[in-house]
Amino acid sequence: MFLLWNAAILGTTDASVAAFDPVEALRSSGGAVAFVVSSFSLIAIITSMFGFVYGLSDFLKDLKQRMGSFSEEPLAKGKQLQPFLATLVPPTALALLAPDIFFNALDSAGAYGISVLFGIIPAAMVWKFRYSKEPKFSNPVRQLVPGGKSVLAATGGSAVALILSEMYQTLSPLVG
Repeated sequence: MFLLWNAAILGTTDASVAAFDPVEALRSSGGAVAFVVSSFSLIAIITSMFGFVYGLSDFLKDLKQRMGSFSEEPLAKGKQLQPFLATLVPPTALALLAPDIFFNALDSAGAYGISVLFGIIPAAMVWKFRYSKEPKFSNPVRQLVPGGKSVLAATGGSAVALILSEMYQTLSPLVG
């Protein structure tokens, strides 16, 4: 499916344009394609928002119950609204005050968050599992990725190098 999506995008757009936005190119093509792409984009955002709002508000409700702010009984009608407001009001206010902050957050999440999540943390977990003195599982686990400490150090080190490179690119214009 991924390959078909890439083929559809790359096959219906002009790649010679320097600033190439495939979604915008599909939207500007008009007709049913534009409607389907716009509808898909809107549905993706709405369903993502539903999951986020429900998950975070449920977490806030559980957190307040654990801290003793709410009893274990079902919440009264007015108190059910509090977690939803705490979930929705701060990001809405931030989006109204600084509309471009979302793109900056995406840049930071991509540069730092993904490098930590898929580079540093897995290497550290495997390192701890393989080389710690603590007792392991009673059944031996087959090693799925070959290599020893050097491969793990290279994996974590390349993620750290990416983070440092991004920090340098971000901070060097500010320093001068």
